[in-house]
Amino acid sequence: MSTGSRVAIGCMLFALCVAAVLVLYGRGSLSRQGPDSPGAVARDMVQADNTVVGTIGGIRSFETVAVEEQGTGDSRTAVLDARVLGARDSGRLRAEMDFGEGRWSVLRASFTLSDGTTIPVAGSAGR
Repeated sequence: MSTGSRVAIGCMLFALCVAAVLVLYGRGSLSRQGPDSPGAVARDMVQADNTVVGTIGGIRSFETVAVEEQGTGDSRTAVLDARVLGARDSGRLRAEMDFGEGRWSVLRASFTLSDGTTIPVAGSAGR
């Protein structure tokens, strides 16, 4: 057997070993993730809302002030209040959330600017 054949066979064996390790390690990794927290879901929603981000000028800080959860198991709801600091302005977020299928989702949300103006947040059903 020539040296080139040995190198080719060695590379193929190495690639198979790497593929086997990745398949075994990756199996079920998405199902091992814990449920999202209400704060993380609300922050992502506000970050994705162009009206809020355009008004306050990019989120610098997001601080969850209070989360009131009700219910148990898969039938939980929560009301989240958070303080959001932007580059130009700040405000408060209030979001009503629901826990279903292992994930939190926002039912209704509104953002109140520092001057008292309230705007609905896109992606919430209450818009």
